[in-house]
Amino acid sequence: KLVLGPGSYVFDNDVIIPKNTTLIIQPGTHSVFIRGVSLVSYSPIIATGTKENPITFMRANSKDHWGVVGIAGAGARESYFSYATFDGGSSSAETNGIVFSGMLSAHMSDIKITNSKFTNDGDDDALNIKYSKGSVAYSLFANNNGDAIDIDAGDVLIDSNTFTNNGYGIVPGHNTIGDSIDVSFNHSVIENNIITNCGDKGISVGENSSPQMLHNIIVHCDYGIAVKDNSSAYLKGDILLNNK
Repeated sequence: KLVLGPGSYVFDNDVIIPKNTTLIIQPGTHSVFIRGVSLVSYSPIIATGTKENPITFMRANSKDHWGVVGIAGAGARESYFSYATFDGGSSSAETNGIVFSGMLSAHMSDIKITNSKFTNDGDDDALNIKYSKGSVAYSLFANNNGDAIDIDAGDVLIDSNTFTNNGYGIVPGHNTIGDSIDVSFNHSVIENNIITNCGDKGISVGENSSPQMLHNIIVHCDYGIAVKDNSSAYLKGDILLNNK
C-alpha cells in the first residue's frame, strides 16, 4: 500500500500509481496541483476524509486549471472518496495515453463517492465514470463548465446530490454547454437529486439507456429531462419547474 498524508503537498509533475497496490489518502490531506498536472492510478484510491478533516484536490493558481485524478483498470477493486473536494481541474487530459474526460475519472474501475464537492471544472465533465459500477451520494456539483456527471456504460446510483449552475461554458476557449447528469449505455438509478440552473439538460438520457428517475427536482434548466437515441426511462415523483 502507498499512503499520502496527512499534510499539504504540491504536485508539479504527473504522478502515476502502478498496478497491484492501493493508494490511501489520509484525512486532512491537501493536494495542490500546478497547471495541467494529473494524478493517475492503475490501482484503487481510498480517500476517506471526514467532516472535520476533509481531503482536497486544488489548483495552485486561481487563473489556471490542473489536470485530473484518474483511475484506470482497477476493476471491481473499489475506489472510495468521502468528504473530498475537487476544485479547478481540467478534463480531457491525456495522461499515459489515456484521455480522461472528468476532473475525477474512473475507467473500468468501480467507485463510490459520498459527501464530496466538485466545483469550477474547466472542460468537459466534473465527474466521468466509464465501464464501471458505483454510487454518487450526498455530494455537491457547482459552477462546472460542462457536464457535472457523465456516466458512459456504467450502472451507477446517483442519490441525494445537489447540482447548481452547471453547464454554462464558463471557461473561455472551452465553451461546452453541458448537462447536470448525462447517462449513456446504462441502467442507472437517479433519485432524490436537486438540480437548479443548468445550461442544457437537467438529466440527459441517451444511447440505449433505461434509467429509473425517482423524486428528482429540476428547476431553471434549458431542458428538464431529455430521453433520446433509442433510450427509455421510468419516471416517478419527479418535479420539473420553469425549465425552458
